[in-house]
Amino acid sequence: EPDDEGKMSTLKQEQEAKKRRKLQAEAGLISQGAAERLDWMYEANALDGEGLDEHLMNSAVKGDRDQDMEDVKKLSTEIAGSLFLKDVTRTSTDTFRKLREDPMFQIKQAEHRQKSELASNPLIMARIKEKRAREARKVKKAAKKEKKKAK
Repeated sequence: EPDDEGKMSTLKQEQEAKKRRKLQAEAGLISQGAAERLDWMYEANALDGEGLDEHLMNSAVKGDRDQDMEDVKKLSTEIAGSLFLKDVTRTSTDTFRKLREDPMFQIKQAEHRQKSELASNPLIMARIKEKRAREARKVKKAAKKEKKKAK
């Protein structure tokens, strides 16, 4: 094939250039580092013809894409950690438990209980209403004084 001949000729040219650099390094014309460049990284691609990435990009995807889920379903209860895989509602239970054990949530719940107890007591509610009425009268009186002073 003509393509294989081209690859072989480029491979031969690369090998000749490598030998030339090696001889130049031995003679002291160039440094040893320049002779040992990173060409070794690209030798595999020159031999292959098509890169591994191109091969993977153009190949078909395997049909057993649900194999992982099937493996998870097959786990038995003896295997460590498999209890968490069986029940989907465990995550919601776990979230609910975390919410219930949260200290801020407990503080808010206690405040809510205290407010509801105060709201259910008629004597305390009467005192609160009376206090609000007095404060409203004071604000109204102060506003009236300010208006009179402005004239």
